[in-house]
Amino acid sequence: MPGSGSLFPPPWDKVVHLIFYATITVLVAISFPSLTLMFIFFIPFAVGCADEIHQIYVPGRHAGFDDLAADAIGIALTLSVIPWLRKLVFTNKN
Repeated sequence: MPGSGSLFPPPWDKVVHLIFYATITVLVAISFPSLTLMFIFFIPFAVGCADEIHQIYVPGRHAGFDDLAADAIGIALTLSVIPWLRKLVFTNKN
């Protein structure tokens, strides 16, 4: 859809990238509790790379390393709380 790239004006678009990829990271970590942090980083980052490549072919959108950097920052920040989150979610509280 043309113009869909202007949904959030700068710098808010980077904040949205950060929050969206942080959310994906949490979902991956909870869905696959045996994955290491390195693999948890790789999955949402690969999705971010695929999204940026996809944007090359969409009219009105542009691919950018700045978006990918915002994705990576969101993922990395979230990785710092994953061990705590896993303990919270998967600890049996009987």
